[in-house]
Amino acid sequence: MPKGHAKTNGAPGYMGVNFLGTTRIYGTIDVELFEVSTAIGPVYMRHHGGEGQRKVLVVDAQKFLKLWRNTTCDAHKTVARGVPETWRNDYKFHWAAKGFSEGASNPVPLASINYEVSSRGLLSSLMDGGGMSRPLRVINFNDGITRTIWLLSNGADSFPIEVSSGSADSLRQLAGV
Repeated sequence: MPKGHAKTNGAPGYMGVNFLGTTRIYGTIDVELFEVSTAIGPVYMRHHGGEGQRKVLVVDAQKFLKLWRNTTCDAHKTVARGVPETWRNDYKFHWAAKGFSEGASNPVPLASINYEVSSRGLLSSLMDGGGMSRPLRVINFNDGITRTIWLLSNGADSFPIEVSSGSADSLRQLAGV
């Protein structure tokens, strides 16, 4: 089993995520296949693997959402602070629904996420009245915001994401299952 994955074939998954093994899609592309439990039934996601620069991490949906909502990245704050009712109105939400509806024969790609932690500078901390440095936590999506809000809107307890090898351990401590 690839390092960092949810499970081995045949073993129970973590909070509703099962690693089903490697499969071939479109007749020529080998991918790692995941089954994710949702309130409306299982859906399927894929990861292309690679040379180790990116890892698969299974996150707890609520821990991940809390972390994402508290991110310092301005680009996606409005979406992160949404709720299922607002997310369902996202202009691409129906495309995620269509993608997930195609099943294991055409699984959707994992969301690709960057996670960074750095110290706040003393000046900005003093301006906030804190007087001490606090970590900046930033979740930034390369791809997959709509798939993520679709999973959250449809009751996934956990789901796999793709994250850089360098930040996988830090993110696992805060939001991993």
